[in-house]
Parts: sequence; C-alpha cells; structure tokens
Amino acid sequence: FDLLEQPAVPEAVQIRAELLRRLDAIDMPSNALDLVIGHFGVEHVAEMTGRKMRFVKDGAGGTRWEPRAQNGVSQDQINIAEKDAFMGGTKRVAIISDAASSGISLHADPRFANTRQRLHITLELAWSADKMLQQFGRTHRSNQITAPHYVLLVSNVGGEKRFASSVARRLEMLGAITRGDRRGGHGAAADLVQYNLDTVHGHTALALMFDAVAEKSEAAALWERALRMLQCHRQGVPTLLGLAVVAVAQKKQAQGNRDVARLPQGLQKYVLKLREWASQRQSGSSRQRPQERNVYGDCPKSPTPRMSWTTAGEVLKRMRVLNANLATQSDADRHNINKFLNRLLGLPVQTQNALFEYYTSVFKWVVVTAKATGRLEPSIETISGESVSLATEPEVLHKEPNSSALTVHYTLSVDSGLSLASANGALTEALKSRAVKSTQQGGATGFWQQTRSQRLILALEMSSGGEAGQRLFRVLRPTLHTSTKPQYIRHKDLRARYRPVTVEDEISRAWQGEYAESEKGRTQEKHLLCGAVLPIWNALTTTLAGAASKAGKQLLVRRAEVNGRPIIGVSLSKEAVASLKRHLDGSAGAEAARGTHVTLREDDPQETERLQKEELRREQKRQRIKQRHQLDEQERTNWERQRDASKR
Repeated sequence: FDLLEQPAVPEAVQIRAELLRRLDAIDMPSNALDLVIGHFGVEHVAEMTGRKMRFVKDGAGGTRWEPRAQNGVSQDQINIAEKDAFMGGTKRVAIISDAASSGISLHADPRFANTRQRLHITLELAWSADKMLQQFGRTHRSNQITAPHYVLLVSNVGGEKRFASSVARRLEMLGAITRGDRRGGHGAAADLVQYNLDTVHGHTALALMFDAVAEKSEAAALWERALRMLQCHRQGVPTLLGLAVVAVAQKKQAQGNRDVARLPQGLQKYVLKLREWASQRQSGSSRQRPQERNVYGDCPKSPTPRMSWTTAGEVLKRMRVLNANLATQSDADRHNINKFLNRLLGLPVQTQNALFEYYTSVFKWVVVTAKATGRLEPSIETISGESVSLATEPEVLHKEPNSSALTVHYTLSVDSGLSLASANGALTEALKSRAVKSTQQGGATGFWQQTRSQRLILALEMSSGGEAGQRLFRVLRPTLHTSTKPQYIRHKDLRARYRPVTVEDEISRAWQGEYAESEKGRTQEKHLLCGAVLPIWNALTTTLAGAASKAGKQLLVRRAEVNGRPIIGVSLSKEAVASLKRHLDGSAGAEAARGTHVTLREDDPQETERLQKEELRREQKRQRIKQRHQLDEQERTNWERQRDASKR
C-alpha cells in the first residue's frame, strides 16, 4: 500500500526497483579537484580554493564529507597555510582556483625549500586574457631559479574553441598594447593565437560558409524534389535512372549539353525540362549574397563525407543562425563568429566536430586565397628560401652627425629554389595526415612528371573533401620554394597532364638535374635598408614617391636571417637604392658615412665564435633542464612507490 492507502501495482514497483538499481549502478565521475586529491592523497595536495567542505576518500575505499580547515587553522588562513606547505616542500601538488589566483606566489623561489621546476597545468581557460595572465603569474615571477612549464588543456570538441578564440583574441590585443606586436605572445599563451577566429578572415569564412550551405542544401532539396516529381523512387530509394537524369541536368551548360546528346531521345526532353524547371526555382531565391563572394568567388570546400549539405542546412537552422529560408537572421549575424560558436555548444559532440571541421577548412581556404592574391593583412614578412646569404659587404649610406646612428644597406642573395632534401621533408610532413596518401599507396601526393616537358613536380594534397576531380594540390618545383606564392592544380588536371614517379633514382636524377640547371634563374637579389631610418626619412619618402610601379611606392618592412642573426629593414628595389643614394649624395650624413664599415659575413671569425658560444650555452642549458627533469621524474617515481607502500 502507498501513502494514499491504495494497493501498489506490482509492475510499477518492479519498474521503480529497476530504475533505482540502474541509478545506483551509475558511476558518476568526480570533479577535477576531488580526482586529484583522491589520486595523490590529502597529505600531498595543497588546495587553494574557496571551498569550505570536500569529499575525501578513506582507507576502506569510501568517501567522507569533511571541512578543509583542520588542526586549528581558521578558514580564512587555510589557503595561506596550504601555500606554505607547498613552498616548504611538504606537499608536492598545488591546486589553484580563481579564488586564489591573486596574491599568492608559487614560483621556484630560492628562499624556500621547494625549488623544483613548476609544471603548471591549466584545466580551464579563463574568460579574459588579463585574468589568464594573472593565473600564469602565480608560478612565473622574478627571483625564480627555473621558469615553469605550461600545459594548456583544450579538448577536440568544436564548441570549446569558442573559449579559446575569445581568450586568443584578447591575448593578441594585449600583446599589441604591451609589446607593440600582436604576434608577441605571452609564453605558453602564444599557442592560443592559432585559435583566434574573431578576425577579418574568420568573419569572411563564416559568411562564405553560410552562403555555400544555403545554396548547396537548397539545391540538394530541389533535386530531391525533382526525383520525387519524376517518380524515380522505388520504396523510398532513388532509382539508378532517376539519379542519372538528375546528375546530367545538374551539370553546367557546356558539359551538360554534350552528355544530353548521348542520352536516348526519350530521356533528352526530361533532362531539358528538368533543367529549365530547376533554373526557374534557383533564380527565384530571395537570399542576399555576401559581398565576400565577389572577392573570393564560390567556396570549393564541402562538409562531406562527415556531413551532407542538407544536414548542414538543417543543423544551422536548428542553431537559429539561419532561418527557414536559409538566410541569416540579420546582416550582422553573417559575421557574428561568437554567436555561431556559442550556438555550436548546444549540438551533440559529433555534430559539433563535423560542422566546426567544415568551418575550419573554409577558414584555411580563405587565408590561403587571401595570401595568394595579396589580400592578407599586412605585416612583417620574412624573406626566406633554400638559402639566404649576403651578396656583398653591408654598405653604410648615412651616419647621423650628432648620434652617430648608422643607416645600412644590405644586399641579400636569396635562393628561391627547392632542393631534393627540402622536397622530401615537405612530402614527409604532408603524409603525416591520415587523410593523405602517397603515390606509392595509391594516392596522389608525391612526385609527378609532366608528359610533355618531362619536368618533375611535387604535388601535396591540400583538400581531400568533395568530389575526386575537385581535390586541390599544391605544386612545388625545383625552382619553386615553399615560401613563395603557392601554385595549385586540380586532381583531374594532375592526372591528365602528369604521370606519377615512384622510383627514387629517377626522382633524384630529374629533380637535382633541373635544380642545378636553374641556379642562375632561381637566385634573386633583395635589398634591405636597416638601422636608423628617421634621419633619412625625407629622402626615403621622396624615393618611394618617384617609383614607377604602385608596389614600389609602398613602405614594406621585411625580415631575413643571415648566419643566425636577424636583419629587419625597409625592402627596396635596386633602382630605389640607387635613387636614394643620389638624394643623399652631398649631405653631411653621407659624408660622415664614408669609410665606415659594418661586418656581418659568415667568414668573420669573431662573429662565428660568438654564435658558436651562444649555441653552446643554449645546448648546455637544454642539457641541464633535461637532467633536472630526469631527476624530478625519478624522485616522483620513488615518492609514488613510498605512497603506495604506505597505503598498503
């Protein structure tokens, strides 16, 4: 009988008992704090949080609910006592929450007993960059023996990239303020910059992705409707005839007309009527196309095979970022990356990853396209190639009479070719992706030889999604280094004009032969104006203004590395350097510069010795850190053995 004095139903009692049994069998995971404390033990973990009570495992395998403050320590002073225990070496592990992220120093201070290197693991990213840096500052401070090692935990769930993107954006802004360089980074936080999607290219990728999904999912639904209209289904499954008719009707006009002519006379009218019917409905779409499409064109990326176009459209509608007509709710939503990432969190993990992977592929395509077409955000680019060396001695053009500041002209010799060793390195790096297969494995990534000219190229697959003929490959040649403007080829063109080469001797002979023949053609001269630029600013701007081409009028800053030393300066053409010399001729600074020399040659014994000493010091430091890690690991192993023995 129950509380209402009604007889109990046996089936309901049985169901309730089964539900209680299932609930009791569920092994709910503990929170991160209790897991760490349970693994190492309360006596070895210093907890600095705002908790007053916690669950602690007992010797019998159960848990008990107990207060954190013990042994006469007040609740207000418990975090300070835990900090002292960690710094004194009594406890080897420290847990810090936001409640203890300020006012507590946990670095390897020589004034305390615990001077081991800190391993700082960030389990949860802070909501802002300054708060994150404040947390890093608990273990990275002045007067420390060794710097800490940071580990940032970010899962592969697509929605979590929303938090990483937010923090990365603020870190870049903070780097621009504190260091004058958005790429300056802040230690371990510099790795987060790759997650910053709240950029111009990130907004462009989002708009192009929405447009592609709307167009392709609308077309997929339209052709599915056409299949049903033609009654080309049998028990809900499209027939082969129906699929063939729709496939021909979908093709572009030129190729489609050739395929229509091959069909029987009876089917041709169906294809033509179907094409006319579809074009009327596709052209009647009221969606507004993004302006980015006029710049970048149609997006070639596809969410398949992980997600179909129709599914992608349904998911975006379920996220309420696209409405029933597959248009964004407002113009602002087309570029609202934070709203997209926030809504992404509400999807199942598998759907999150599939949709975010598609967005990432579009984002990478936008960046590559912007770089290839010169639309990438201007910054300090690096002059790189197979080799970069000084062609002549550095030339001092100007010496400021008051401060003796020098303006130096460097002439660099840049090899823009690609040696066989570098080509093999690029191939090995590309084959690390599981989706990419080499020519020896039946794929298309590898060395290919043109059937007409017999020239050898290296084809690296850049996008494996979509139809086989639309797969994109980057082309590298003995005369084309990886740092130069990328060239691409479609898979169908690669198969039609080239043949795969897998014999190593044949590859080596053809590649090295062309590399040696092109030595003069691939060597380029670059000119950098370094040092004090402001004293000759008027002459420099006059020189740039008189340049013949539009590109020559721009003030471009470039970076190069020669003999291990960085050189940063204004990039000029050979003609601009000659014009600048004419403008400076006769000035007091040019006269003072006569006879002044700057040495940065590889054969300079003092410079070579200095570089060798620096490399030796770095190697010795690496060895010391490695030995310290080994000792810490050995000590940790011994400590764990003693802990396990005491528990037994």
